[in-house]
Amino acid sequence: MSMVAPKASNHYAALDALRGVAALSVLLFHFHEWLGQKWLAPNARFAVDFFFCLSGYVLSAAYDKKINDGWAKSSFLLTRLIRLFPIIILGTMISALYYFIRVYKFGYSLDYDVQLHALVLGLTNLPFLNAPKAIGGPQVFPLNGPQYTLFLELAVNLFWVATHRVSSLYFIAILIAASFGLMCLFGIGGDTTETFWLGLPRVVGAFYLGVLSFRLESRTYGIDERYAWGLFVAISAATALFFYWPSTMPDISGVIWGFIVSPIIVVCGSRVSLSQRSKRVGIILGQLSYPIYALQFPIFLWINGVYQQITGYRDPITLMIVLVFVVPTISWLVLRFYDEPVRKYLNKINHRHRTRGSVAGGNLTR
Repeated sequence: MSMVAPKASNHYAALDALRGVAALSVLLFHFHEWLGQKWLAPNARFAVDFFFCLSGYVLSAAYDKKINDGWAKSSFLLTRLIRLFPIIILGTMISALYYFIRVYKFGYSLDYDVQLHALVLGLTNLPFLNAPKAIGGPQVFPLNGPQYTLFLELAVNLFWVATHRVSSLYFIAILIAASFGLMCLFGIGGDTTETFWLGLPRVVGAFYLGVLSFRLESRTYGIDERYAWGLFVAISAATALFFYWPSTMPDISGVIWGFIVSPIIVVCGSRVSLSQRSKRVGIILGQLSYPIYALQFPIFLWINGVYQQITGYRDPITLMIVLVFVVPTISWLVLRFYDEPVRKYLNKINHRHRTRGSVAGGNLTR
């Protein structure tokens, strides 16, 4: 390694590409669960740790200096809400509509108050502890199982910005060590009522590994781009082998991968430069990663339900092939015609209010 300043840009095309591939791998892992394909990407569930680590690194790169310079913490939180909530709301509504039609069209037994409870909690991104099995319990987000990671993401974002002034390297190291210890002792979780609290050390540990990686790289040594490419490709290939190994690895394997390999991938990927064509592909994959991840379950509910209603039986292989094409396609349509326009509109309103507030504040001081 050599003394190299971190990239000035906060956009990392190689990491975007890897994030998109990781989101697709999580989709394949869910076929393992939803369609009984036990051989398919059984260890891709550990990609969640990569997402959290990448989030810690990228948010530090984008906002560390701004927060240190006095940027309002409320502005950071509003920025994160605008980034995440349009698709959270859409995914919840898609699943809620599915259950509504099952109840009122096909006589499925599910109490109205349970539907409403799940809908309100899903729209506000809050867990539904002890959700009944009829609506998807013991998942804490029964209308969209993977949404538990979005709750944890916002929780750790809030903690990060609230403790930013005291977040020394020692503070961060203690958080990471404590998280690692808890995960080694109790395993990982977060998606069900029984394991809900286990999601906290998972997100805190992985997120702050990303924060620590950025801080250390900024203050000390960066990996020279000449070596970053080879290391990035080698570790990414090893990770793919780990994710797609046809037998399920124990939780401790994922913990070790998340705490050792994940930050190395993130740091190396931040150093990798791509050709213009590869960069465009990487950026597209990165843009698709969030809608693919957040909408895969609601889309699955509808595709699976409609297919069985039409055919009268369940064909896992056909469903899997259909979903591999349908989920990215719908995700792209949602990104282009819903998510991006809504976020652009909300950011415009946010900017207008902040500008007015600044002017009003300036007038008061005159």
